[in-house]
Amino acid sequence: MENSNELRAGELLSGRRIVEWVPEGCPDLIHIAVSFAGRLLCDLGASVVRIVPDEDPLVRLRTTPDEQVGSSSVLDTFLNRGKLSGSVPDAGADLMLLGSVACLEDDVAREVSSVLAETGLDELPVSELGVQGLVGLTDLFGEPDGQPLAMGGHQTAYATGYAIFCAAMAALAKLSIQGEPDRARVTAVDALAWINWKGIAAGALGFPVARGGRGAEAPVLKSADGYFAFLHLPNNWEDICAEVGDPRLQEERFSGAGKRAKNALALNEILAGWAAGKENSYLYEFCQRCAIPGGPVMSSGDLLKEPLYLHRSYLEEISHSVDGDEVSVTVPGLPMTIEDSAGESGSAVERSEWGNPETAALPLAGMLVLDLGIFTAGSVTSTLLADLGARVIKVESESYSDPFRIWPGIKGDSPLFTFNNRNKLAVNIDLKTDEGRETFLKLVAQADVVVENFRRGVLERLGIDYPVLKEANPNIVLASISGQGASGPGSGHVSFGSTLEAIGGVAALTGHPRGSCYISGRNLNYPDQIVCLYGAGAAIAAILNAKDTGRGMHIDVSQREVTSLAVGERIAAASLGGGAGESVDFPGNGDPNMVLQDIYPVEDGWIWVSVADEEDIVALGEHLGCEVTRVDDELRNWLAVRDGNTAVAALRDLGVAAGFANSGGMAAEEPVIKAGIAFAETAAGVMVKGFPFQFEKTPLQIYEESPRMGEHTEEILSRL
Repeated sequence: MENSNELRAGELLSGRRIVEWVPEGCPDLIHIAVSFAGRLLCDLGASVVRIVPDEDPLVRLRTTPDEQVGSSSVLDTFLNRGKLSGSVPDAGADLMLLGSVACLEDDVAREVSSVLAETGLDELPVSELGVQGLVGLTDLFGEPDGQPLAMGGHQTAYATGYAIFCAAMAALAKLSIQGEPDRARVTAVDALAWINWKGIAAGALGFPVARGGRGAEAPVLKSADGYFAFLHLPNNWEDICAEVGDPRLQEERFSGAGKRAKNALALNEILAGWAAGKENSYLYEFCQRCAIPGGPVMSSGDLLKEPLYLHRSYLEEISHSVDGDEVSVTVPGLPMTIEDSAGESGSAVERSEWGNPETAALPLAGMLVLDLGIFTAGSVTSTLLADLGARVIKVESESYSDPFRIWPGIKGDSPLFTFNNRNKLAVNIDLKTDEGRETFLKLVAQADVVVENFRRGVLERLGIDYPVLKEANPNIVLASISGQGASGPGSGHVSFGSTLEAIGGVAALTGHPRGSCYISGRNLNYPDQIVCLYGAGAAIAAILNAKDTGRGMHIDVSQREVTSLAVGERIAAASLGGGAGESVDFPGNGDPNMVLQDIYPVEDGWIWVSVADEEDIVALGEHLGCEVTRVDDELRNWLAVRDGNTAVAALRDLGVAAGFANSGGMAAEEPVIKAGIAFAETAAGVMVKGFPFQFEKTPLQIYEESPRMGEHTEEILSRL
């Protein structure tokens, strides 16, 4: 819930004017991505003016196969709530979101800060499925020897939209703080490759990951009334054995975490037999009681009734036009709250110089960020702030370090850590001691931001919650990244990124027709990846507001709500009785706006095919020598006896969008990814995560290796 004072999350960008301009002819995914980013900015209080094309694709895109679209669509209503409409850009904008390089020919667009969004494959026809296939995401869902599967809904466009939002906030910060306009560029390929960094990096480094299916460490089990994602940890094992009561769980093959991972398929068969007789409510209560990060696969209709969302006022009713009549639809809103804020600015504290000459021209140059984040969600939120010029200090201790540092069989820091924590310093401070807290608060007095993603209550127990921080520094911004928000029924339940796919609505759209659905597991943890982009952007919004008003604040970003926002149009459709997500007949690789779309086997792998309109399906039928109604079957037979390169070339010659559904290793060798910005090398030649966007005038760069544990302790403490 929002706090009772006057400062509200929906007002953080008040007074900022954004122009959103995607001309006709741009791919649908760019229209959706830019509109989604504009929606995120609008929700934070910016005035967003959308330049509406004469033939607006967003009013023709259906959310469900039976939706009747005309002058509006559910997708259009969801994405453009609260925006103004225009026909030409005006000179009063702080920032422009652009969907085509052609927009830069406009005088206004050349003179203001902007974010240019493109697919990254402009010379080829491409679909949302195609981008996921190119970067290897489809290799993470489904059965190991079965058909690859895409994340359902508009995840390609929304993930790109989250990257555009983060880039937009960075561009606003550069204009506001440095007084310098700049242009950021986002491509869907770079954004999605950055999100699939684990899969691509693992393939490049020689230990590929792939879909686990029924043998995954985080399986989806069929329950008595639906599906349940059951991720469990080693410390949950005794509770699971006691609850399931199957003597086979006592066998030697399940006697340790490593053995259970090796025999996951057999273990999951036992768990599936147990879950089949239980309802989701029973399974969820058991998981909550025993701190097991599992959760039910929730449809969009289920989310409309979710008590936590109702408590947090996350869902809101807006007006939608159907055949000229105005009706109400329910959509998700802001995935963040302001939990508390400082009443007034404090006196200035004499600060040490924390700047870095190499980042002096970047948006957040000279700022100090204290990173209490762990894993991906917290750590990478801080990393993005470091990439944008802030000096980030990772705070750990010998008794509690970032779990990503440890990898079985590897001496020193694991690739999981080094990929995510470059561009940082590290200090060793034991926050469980009085001396450690005192030292930390001295750093807080000089800092601009503290980022954390501990479980709820940890900061209070450590004695460094927001009331304590603002006493040390009334201007401080505390950015909390929580699994399900700071308050409400069930918000304290332990959750992992992949289980948030289940309770956030994405898993209900990620499954084969008449089959099961899937979550990504640790190979991706999709909600962790997108929350970093939103979390960093939200932190910048809080920073800008704090600089304008002199008031620090505590913001809380809910990972689950960030995830549900990426199925927002499905929630809206369900509120109209559209059945979105209500059926257990999962959508597979289909798209209601495609005439034909799927992933097909070829002699040397799998290729994706997207046929957008009737003209293309007729041409394909003529090429295959069959009626249109037989194209799917005949195409499957035709592809099965051809190698992928030959098949893709022939389909592209017909104007049909097609390409390989890559593994992570194959994606690592794709020229467009190798030439892109999603990955980088440090000065020591170490492969690390790169950037989801890039600036034109002041490019982001890797200027620090990932720090060893407490590497800069003496240097940092000497400044205090």
